[in-house]
Amino acid sequence: RERALSSMFGVDRGHVVEAADDATGKPRPYRGPTDVAGWLATAGRHALTHHHPESLAPHVAFPPWLLVKVVGPARCWAVATGAAPGRGGFAKAAARGLALSLCYVMHADWYNDVCDVDVDAKNKPARPLPSGACSVGQGLLVAGFYYCLGLAAALAHPNAGLRAAYATAFAAACASAFLYSDDFLPTRRVGRRTPLGRCLGFCGIYAAFDALMYCEACDALALAPTPLSENPLFPAFLWAGASTIPWNLALLTAKDLGDVAGDAAAGLRTLPGCLPDDLSRARLVLAFLALARLADAAAHAAGAYAPTVDLGFFALPVRAPAVALDALAIGYYAAAAVRLDLDGSRARRRAFMDRFW
Repeated sequence: RERALSSMFGVDRGHVVEAADDATGKPRPYRGPTDVAGWLATAGRHALTHHHPESLAPHVAFPPWLLVKVVGPARCWAVATGAAPGRGGFAKAAARGLALSLCYVMHADWYNDVCDVDVDAKNKPARPLPSGACSVGQGLLVAGFYYCLGLAAALAHPNAGLRAAYATAFAAACASAFLYSDDFLPTRRVGRRTPLGRCLGFCGIYAAFDALMYCEACDALALAPTPLSENPLFPAFLWAGASTIPWNLALLTAKDLGDVAGDAAAGLRTLPGCLPDDLSRARLVLAFLALARLADAAAHAAGAYAPTVDLGFFALPVRAPAVALDALAIGYYAAAAVRLDLDGSRARRRAFMDRFW
């Protein structure tokens, strides 16, 4: 059943199903075709089918979520139903934001795979590069392809101001991932060898990503992204960043939860590696999730977002569905952590992470 699930929709979850707790694992040599056509076809096939589910899922959800949250559900509802003008421009902005988000995360994940091939050989040996299904050259080609595709989508905007803003934000997000991932840069040693540096690196990456989503919201309402002091959306995006950053720290901690032994063998110092046991590591994930919800609640209390959306027959409080879902999710993760007991078994850590995703 797990093997069948791992192949659904072309999603590569082999590293979850088949990972081995091998702190001495080494990457295998490339074993694919070497002729030009076969080499390119192999790179193209993996470019379309391989991604990190724990990274891709948030980047599918964040663009529409932040757009509705910051622009306001009432305005989004009015545009979608035709009660307010601008439906075409709004839809194009939403599609452009989603496309740029996906291009960014695919570029960052593939480039990170290239830089982390030795680490992945210990933690996720079934991924294309450590397994030998792809070469480092193919990984760089795919990462470059997604970067060029995203930059082309940003530069295709007809408005010069938004075109420059989109391109700058997209390039900044990719540059932050590059500074975090590349082994030849001192930022990698700071960001990957100390837990605080790793957290700050992730915060920097998602601050740049939030800037990209800010451009999406300005595009949807045909607003100039600069000057920031005159844009009514900018304060709301500062609050949105305050809630998305702890959420992504929860994601970072959960990603590292199952890789403690391999990361330690590779010389990486992560937050879970600094804690004494897996139960305390799972509690840290829940604490970050709770912090994200507190930041979001503070934003609503400060009036950063619209308090209600009028559906025509009743007014729905914006926070009510989110609070209910968050409470259910945090309770479910807590119950899973207690029931599994996370006693150091890699299989149990993986089971917890499967529930987290």
